[in-house]
Amino acid sequence: MFITRLTLAHFRNIVRLRLEFKQSINVIYGANALGKTAILEAIYYLAFGKSFRTANTNALIAQGQSHFSVTATVNNDQTTQVSSGRDASNYKIMKVNQKTASQLVLSQALPLQMIYAGDVLSLCTRTDRVKLVDRGVFLYFGQDFAHQYFCYEKLFMQYRAALKNEYPANHLAIIHATMLPYALQIHHYRQKYLVVFQKQLEHYLPMHLKHIEIKYHAGWDIDTDLGRLWTQSLIGPALMYNVFHQGLRYGPQRCNISFCIQQKCITRVLSRGEMKVVMIAIKLSQGSLYTRQHGRPSIYLIDDLSSELDSHYLSYVWNLCRTLGAQVIMTNIAPLEGQFHAINLALALKSEKESHL
Repeated sequence: MFITRLTLAHFRNIVRLRLEFKQSINVIYGANALGKTAILEAIYYLAFGKSFRTANTNALIAQGQSHFSVTATVNNDQTTQVSSGRDASNYKIMKVNQKTASQLVLSQALPLQMIYAGDVLSLCTRTDRVKLVDRGVFLYFGQDFAHQYFCYEKLFMQYRAALKNEYPANHLAIIHATMLPYALQIHHYRQKYLVVFQKQLEHYLPMHLKHIEIKYHAGWDIDTDLGRLWTQSLIGPALMYNVFHQGLRYGPQRCNISFCIQQKCITRVLSRGEMKVVMIAIKLSQGSLYTRQHGRPSIYLIDDLSSELDSHYLSYVWNLCRTLGAQVIMTNIAPLEGQFHAINLALALKSEKESHL
C-alpha cells in the first residue's frame, strides 16, 4: 500500500499543489516555512480527520479562503482515491472513490505512522505513554480491542456521573459489575500486545539501547481480584476517595507504561536525539506489527528527519527506513545522501503556480 499522488488546495500556506510519490523513500526538501510539514499534516488529516499540530481546523484553511481539500490516490492492488476537507460552510467532506465515507473507512485506507518533533514529549507523561501504546494495541487487535475500550469508557463516564449525583452503593455496584469484563479484557489485550511489542522494539533499537525494558502496571495489583477491590470501594474511606476524585482508584484507566533503562525512565537518562531514535523505533515497531497481523504495510511519515540527530543516528535511521519495505514520506531542509525519490518543494510550488497562470 502506498500513496502515488497527493493534491492539496488552500491547505495552510499552500494554495495549490500536486505531488507524485514513489513506493519506497520520498524526501521532500526545502527551506523553512515553505510548507513541508503542512504536506505531512495534510496526509495525517486525510487519515485521522484532525491535525497533529492544532485542534483548530480553521487554522488549516489558507488565509483569505473559505475551504480546503486534500486528495490522495492510493495503490493497494487496486487504485483508490480518498479525499477530505472543509467546504465553504465549514462542513467536513470525506469521500472514497467519489462516494461519501466515514472517517473510519479513510483511516483503514491509509494506515499511517506519523513521527514528528513533538512525539518525544509523549514519553514524558503517563497518560501520553498509555495513549501511545494503546494506539499500537488498537492497530494490532483492531475492533476487538476498540469495542472493549469504548464500552469501558462509556460506563466509566456513567460511573463518574453516578458519583457526582450521589447515587446509592447498590447502583454503583451494578455499574461495577457491568464494567468488570471490559476492564479485564483491556488488561488482557494490553498485556498480550506488550509481549510482542517488546521483541519488535528490540529489533529496531540501536545496540546500546536494546536493553530498554517496557514496564507495565495494569492499574491494580493483578494478583488481587479487581471486582473485590471495587466492592471494597463502596464503603468508608475508599468511597470517599472515589467521590472526591470522581473516579476509581483501581482499573485500566490507572494503567502505567514506562520505558526504562536500568530501572530508570529513559526521559531521565537519554539525550534528546536518543529519545527521538527510541520514538522512531516505537513507531516502526507498531507499523511492522500491524503489517504482520493484517498483511497490509503501513505508510510512514517522518517530519524534519535530521533535526536533533547527529550523523551516526541519522545514518542509523536512514538504514532502518531502507529496510522497511514500505513507503516512507519524510521532510528535511536539505536532500539526503542515498537512493530515494527527491522532491524539491520550492520547484514543485513554482511549477504548480506557473501551470495556473
